[in-house]
Amino acid sequence: FWFKFQKDVTEQAHSIPMTVQKRPAMDEVGTARKELKGSEGHADAAAAREVEVERSLAVSGLGAAQAIHGQVPVIDLSDSGAADAMWEAAQEPGFFVVTNHGISEEAIEEAIEEAFRLSRDFFNQSKEDKERQSPFEKSMNAGYEFFSQIRPSTGAPDQKESLQITAREGCMDGRWPSVPNFEERLKNFMVKSHDLGCRIL
Repeated sequence: FWFKFQKDVTEQAHSIPMTVQKRPAMDEVGTARKELKGSEGHADAAAAREVEVERSLAVSGLGAAQAIHGQVPVIDLSDSGAADAMWEAAQEPGFFVVTNHGISEEAIEEAIEEAFRLSRDFFNQSKEDKERQSPFEKSMNAGYEFFSQIRPSTGAPDQKESLQITAREGCMDGRWPSVPNFEERLKNFMVKSHDLGCRIL
């Protein structure tokens, strides 16, 4: 369970309509991934092979089928059939929205607004300050990154910086930004989200 804030360093915002798609056939993707992980070549060679896997999947058309009715299912958690509905949605489009989940709309809006404000306060600092406050640790997938994630589809670094907040114990030790209220406010919303996630599972 982790949160990820990121900022496109090109400062370009795009409005992209959401398309719900089915996942690629998992046996084909899984086989490709196992072959990739099983190779013992240099890291660059492994990355190159992963790029080829991604490109071959794109050409094959796997994952291009639209979800039924082209929309994400909305599931009321107070409904007695919610569990079956979530299971069906997870197998078909792969996504669903839940309502009556116990977190008020006001709390959600407040948390989102606060998260964006805190994110702006963090990213408006110098690169050096961000790296000092939240040094990235790859083994924990936590901390601040700058142009370091490689896109499998192109083999080139993402043109963005990001702050990855991982909720596993110890992952954020020494990595919480020193922005006032950042740790307290984010932890509060993370606990609520985690509790809801456990309830859904």
